Amino acid sequence: MDVREVGPGKYFGAIVRPPGAAEAFPFHVRFRELHLVESRTQLFVVRAHRHDHFEFVLVDEGPYHCRINGELVAVATRSLVMLKPGDRHEDQCQGPVRLYALTLSVLPGSEPDRSADILAVGGPPEQQVIGDERGLFADIIRRIESAGSGSDPFSGGTMDALCCEFIWAVLRALPRAAIEPGLLAAFTRNAFGIELNRLFARHLHHHIGLSDMATELGMSERTLSARCRTELGASPTKLFVRHQMERAHVLLAQTDLPIAEISAHLGFENPYHFSTVYKRVHGVAPTKHRG
Repeated sequence: MDVREVGPGKYFGAIVRPPGAAEAFPFHVRFRELHLVESRTQLFVVRAHRHDHFEFVLVDEGPYHCRINGELVAVATRSLVMLKPGDRHEDQCQGPVRLYALTLSVLPGSEPDRSADILAVGGPPEQQVIGDERGLFADIIRRIESAGSGSDPFSGGTMDALCCEFIWAVLRALPRAAIEPGLLAAFTRNAFGIELNRLFARHLHHHIGLSDMATELGMSERTLSARCRTELGASPTKLFVRHQMERAHVLLAQTDLPIAEISAHLGFENPYHFSTVYKRVHGVAPTKHRG
């Protein structure tokens, strides 16, 4: 996080939501089941079955062997197997083995009571296995296990939220080719908003024109303007001013900094100009948003 001095001995930093991020993932993630399976017998078998939702098998102790759509897959300890809606799956492996099986839904899907296809169809089953050497997925699963052990009225919502975190962690760990193309395109559009937001943050404290923005982003002014209007609904300069005024709003509401210092911090020549721009964006004078 970039922390800067906003007044004598006063520092402020922030990470803000990037423009265009709202609808990149238009699904609801819901917890369904979590099973802990441990076998010390010589042979461990689960008969073939088809999935309507996502199942993630975390191998805590292995090795673990299964068939995905008829093809044999060997999975090492501290690895995650991703089973998609429509996959046919069976287990047949030698003990000892210990694994967690997390089932969750991603809705709405193309059919009632079937999860959406957020992973690419096709490809070898080995692409449905990712490593968990750092223990990220294991940590989330154990937090789901802990939340499910509680009896308070918030445990279900907590498990849903953790499953949503789990899905985001999976998507971030996958190669881009493994993500459903339509969803990947939405994420790519969102990535432009993130890049633009970082540019705005770097120049928050002084004015930056369209030409300099385009140069830093490695595109022409025409392309930058077109993408901003098409994907984010406004010109690059208007988006930059909004970014500045959102930061101004936070500083006004949450600090006791004088308006003159906030104005200078955001690169305005004088408080009058700052107040004029603030009112144009927010509809009221800066003094109305004092905490």
